[in-house]
Amino acid sequence: MSAARSHAIALLLATALASIAPAARAENPEVNTQVFRPSPHPGDLFTVRTSETTGGLVGGVQILASYGKNPLTFVDGSGNFPDHKVIADQLSIDIVGGIRFLERFSVGVAVPVFLVNDGQDQGFLTFDSVPGQALGDIRLSAKVGIVLREHDEDGFGLAIELMGGLPTGTKDAFVGDGFTFTPALVADLRIGPVLLAANLGAHVRNNAYLPFGTTIGSEFIWRFGVGVDAVPDVLTLIGEVYGSSHNYTQANATYLEGLLGARVAIGETGLGLTVGAGHAFTRGYGSVSYRIFGGLTYAT
Repeated sequence: MSAARSHAIALLLATALASIAPAARAENPEVNTQVFRPSPHPGDLFTVRTSETTGGLVGGVQILASYGKNPLTFVDGSGNFPDHKVIADQLSIDIVGGIRFLERFSVGVAVPVFLVNDGQDQGFLTFDSVPGQALGDIRLSAKVGIVLREHDEDGFGLAIELMGGLPTGTKDAFVGDGFTFTPALVADLRIGPVLLAANLGAHVRNNAYLPFGTTIGSEFIWRFGVGVDAVPDVLTLIGEVYGSSHNYTQANATYLEGLLGARVAIGETGLGLTVGAGHAFTRGYGSVSYRIFGGLTYAT
């Protein structure tokens, strides 16, 4: 057999093997579809931070479960294919804790664990299989009071928060952004039983790319909340609106969600119950059809 003929046969065999070998696919984009991220700091609302850092040595822990419906769904604009619900059901537990000290400082940590993270592996788009259970990105946070206000004192308060995210999120699960840095300005105003709070900041992260030309990168973040002491020291009603955007011209790169709920103290035990529900107002990543959440808190 001639050398030329041997080379041709080898080339044909290589081509045949390549055609039957499974195509290698890149990992799923590093995007965290769980946009409900409770604050780890004692005295805050649900996700909205307050300026509170005073009151001596104060600690708190919280276990909060959240269920979100359809946090990652892709829609074929032509109508030729059904919606691809990459993540249709997401049940997570956030274990958070924090401590205030020296009348000006508060530090906290949040560990999100996803007990259910299910969806459609097959659809009109191609993704790697999504793990059904996962660990999210652990968040570390420090808050520093600038204009101090006691917990029950009327007036204006101001603080800054510096939060870092560790890349602990399970690969391919859409529950992590990788290394992140999130500085935010925290302002609030108490008038009698009513507390108004606003947070403005940035979520700094590496770019990730979703279908339809959607880029998820560093974002402007905002959170607005109101707390009403309906029954002092017993029942607090809470409403929040929060969101972020990498690019306002891309609907898929922006999310906006609202929450309503309550926090109920259990006697003088330091224990409390948290319940609430919410809904997204946009169709961006992380936007849920509905959300319900509840949990147990303990504060010293």
